[in-house]
Amino acid sequence: MSTFSNLKATANERWDRLVSGDRPWIRVGTAMCGQAAGGLKVFECLKAELNSQGISAVIDKVGCFGMCFAEPLVDITKPGGPRVFFRNISCEDIPNLIQNYLLEDKSDSSNAYGYLGDGPVGTIPNLASLPALVMQQRIALRNAG
Repeated sequence: MSTFSNLKATANERWDRLVSGDRPWIRVGTAMCGQAAGGLKVFECLKAELNSQGISAVIDKVGCFGMCFAEPLVDITKPGGPRVFFRNISCEDIPNLIQNYLLEDKSDSSNAYGYLGDGPVGTIPNLASLPALVMQQRIALRNAG
């Protein structure tokens, strides 16, 4: 049986590979709010588009981001960059999202909601500065993200 120290070391290694790797890490909100808004379909469309364009990326289904009003949310972390959240994404938005943000590094998408991490990111605001979030004090989700 593995000890806590061994499990923690393995988890840390996997996390480091995700956040400092050479591929984008894309997360799609698929908690109940995300599913109700179409997050599972967005996940499948995103995966298919990445495959059709031959783009190597890590893509994961994740739980609640705490911004149910903006679902389906797509969270993209490019190598060495901050996390950028795109809101109310539909399958029709995905080709432009991939082309403009992922490939051409344009940050002026109408679906761009905010970023977390070192910025600025073009005209995209810091997530913590947005009116819907600025007054919130995270308690249950304080360690999310």
